[in-house]
Amino acid sequence: MNGQMQSALVENTLQELLGGSTVPVPSKVVAYLTYHFVGMNQAFQTLQQLRKTRIRTRLLIDPILFDYMNKKEIVKLTENDDWISLQTLEHMEDFEHLFLPVLSFSLVSSIISLNDQNPFIRFLLQSLLTGKKVSALSIGITPNHSIWLNNGLTGGTPLLKSTMQTQLQKLKGFGVHLIEPEEALSYFSQQPKLKKRVYTNRDIEQIVLSNKKEFIIDQQTIMTPLALDLLKKHQITLIRK
Repeated sequence: MNGQMQSALVENTLQELLGGSTVPVPSKVVAYLTYHFVGMNQAFQTLQQLRKTRIRTRLLIDPILFDYMNKKEIVKLTENDDWISLQTLEHMEDFEHLFLPVLSFSLVSSIISLNDQNPFIRFLLQSLLTGKKVSALSIGITPNHSIWLNNGLTGGTPLLKSTMQTQLQKLKGFGVHLIEPEEALSYFSQQPKLKKRVYTNRDIEQIVLSNKKEFIIDQQTIMTPLALDLLKKHQITLIRK
C-alpha cells in the first residue's frame, strides 16, 4: 500500500469511536466490487472520491475480482483498505447505502432473476425489501454510454442492446437507483429527511409545569389543536424557527 495513503480502516474506526460526539455522522456506504470488462476505471475513481470525503465507505470484494488483480492492487486503485466479509455485512444494521460501482452482466442477471442461492444477491434483495438504499453506476449495462463507445464497443445486435436496456429498466423497477459517476458524491451526501415531531396536550402540560413562557419548535414540528389551546390558556408564546 502507498505509505502516503492513510488507512481507510483506521479512519473509519476512529469515526466509530467518536460516534457519540455532536459532530454530524457521515453516511455509511458498503460497496460491492466485482469485475466487468467496461466501467472499472470509473468505479475505481468513484470509490476514490468517496474515500476523500466524510462518506464512510467499506468494501465487500467479489472473489472473482482476484482473478484479475491482487489485494494490494485493489487497495491502491480504490484507495480503501476497509474491507468486510459478507458475514460481517449480514450483521450490520447501521449502514445506509448498498452501492454497486460495477454492474456486470452476471450480477445484473442474478438480481433480476431473484437468485437467492447466491448469498450476496439474497442479502441485496433483503435490503431492497427492508427499505435500504441500493444504488449502482449504470455504465456496465448501458451500451449506448460514451464509455462503451470510447472502448470500441460499438457493435452488438439490436436484440442484445434492447435486452440490456430491458434489464436496466427492471433494475430500476426493483428499486435500484442508477447514477452516473459524477452524481455519486451528491447522492451519498444527501441527508435523510428529519422525522416530524408531534406535540400533544400532554407534552404541553409538562411545559406548563416547568413555568416556561416561551416554547420554541422547528418548522417540521406539528402541534395538535388541543396543544395549541393549552399554550394559549397558559399564555405561553409559541416560536417557530
